[in-house]
Amino acid sequence: MRAALAHPDRISALILMSVEDIEDDEAKAAEVRFMDDFADRVRAHGIEAGWAPILPDLAP
Repeated sequence: MRAALAHPDRISALILMSVEDIEDDEAKAAEVRFMDDFADRVRAHGIEAGWAPILPDLAP
């Protein structure tokens, strides 16, 4: 996506899959904290504990 934005004269189309937002520093830091918290729960209490606070908010 960045290449297409930087060089629209060279790229005429894109196929995008599983695209994430380009994040600012605060959003990226929040994502890192989220993943660190997940890893801490898994290490301390197992994989089920890691997923426990996340699964209720996921779409079916």
